[in-house]
Amino acid sequence: MISALATDTPARPAASEAVEEFLTHHAWHMAERHPLAVTLNTLSVRRYTRLRRLDGASAMLMDCADGSAPPFVRIDHILREMGLSAPEIYAQDLASGLLLVEDFGDDTYAKILAAGGDLWPTYRTAVDVLIHLHRNFRIESAPDLLRYDLPVLIEQVSLFTQVFAVSASACKEFEDAWRAVLPITQSLPQSLLLRDYSASNLVRRAGKTGLAACGLLDFQDAGIGPVIYDLLSLVERNRNPAPTHLAQAARDYYLNTFPHLDRAAFEASWAILSTQRRMRVLALFTLYMRQGRAELRDVLPGIKARMHNELRHPALSPVAQWVSQHEASFA
Repeated sequence: MISALATDTPARPAASEAVEEFLTHHAWHMAERHPLAVTLNTLSVRRYTRLRRLDGASAMLMDCADGSAPPFVRIDHILREMGLSAPEIYAQDLASGLLLVEDFGDDTYAKILAAGGDLWPTYRTAVDVLIHLHRNFRIESAPDLLRYDLPVLIEQVSLFTQVFAVSASACKEFEDAWRAVLPITQSLPQSLLLRDYSASNLVRRAGKTGLAACGLLDFQDAGIGPVIYDLLSLVERNRNPAPTHLAQAARDYYLNTFPHLDRAAFEASWAILSTQRRMRVLALFTLYMRQGRAELRDVLPGIKARMHNELRHPALSPVAQWVSQHEASFA
């Protein structure tokens, strides 16, 4: 999950030979460069640079040293074929992990949320994107995508016990607790899961209407999973979450569109997956803090408080019991 904000002053940092050759080949080597500052919660080695040419054209350079360029390109094509606003890819060198893509600007949903005002029209568009996706995506069109099934979800949340170094017996109890609660999430319909469908990765596109107004970013980790996951990601931010009324409006709007969706399974899955994500984020943020990200210390209490609130749901009883027994290990 990436939140990137442009720096104030244009810069021309030292670049690799591959980057210079790539930009020269595609006539962008003379462009003014604005590196984006990656913030908050990523250990990724991906780097982003906004390019501006003298003719007024702009583009984003993605330097994907982590090998994420091929999956980004693949998911980008899937989304664009469905009529959604993934960036147009102007040029690519997958061997070097370099992409030159459409620049959607800086008007992220996170920025809009921080500004206040009437947020619902913007968020409704983001929910409309998910509705369109869940109505039209066919799993058989991409059968080899990663499945966010029980083994993957358990592996993700098990980072929690790894980071906080609980005993081997406690680790087993932790996994057993999650094996007991996660199956209900698999009873929901499955679709393309973008995974980082958060306010930091959605951009309001100026001059666009309808679905085209919602620009999509950072979807290289997409796979197949419960339809609830991206809706939850949209409103359950770990820092500065969406206001309660906005989160409820998004949920109601989605549920009203799919009246046959099992409401009990939806509510239980919401609590389960929200807790699964928060426990993983607590572990990740703790790792970042150990690497010097001291500013995250102020974020953790709010995440823990929301996690404890979610643990009250009856469907999470086995996990709640584990937390009550072992909380001293991660307090």
